[in-house]
Amino acid sequence: MESTVTARIRTLKGGWKVADDDDEANYPQYVSEREVELVIEGNPKSGYHLVMTPDGCFTADAHYSTVEDALGDAQEVFGVLPEDWR
Repeated sequence: MESTVTARIRTLKGGWKVADDDDEANYPQYVSEREVELVIEGNPKSGYHLVMTPDGCFTADAHYSTVEDALGDAQEVFGVLPEDWR
């Protein structure tokens, strides 16, 4: 499953995170809107990974026991709705 979103990203030394209100207020020079490619891969036996790649940043991932958990986190963090996946 794949999706692409635009999100506010704070770059850090050697990494990144989704920007929060504190980042916007205290570190605006490190916050920018970036396109983020999202991929969910895996299987019921080994679990699922939400792979996140903001434009110009390193790839990061998070592991989940179920695909529903991965989808839920993508929706919570990035606002990706079920119909946004291809």
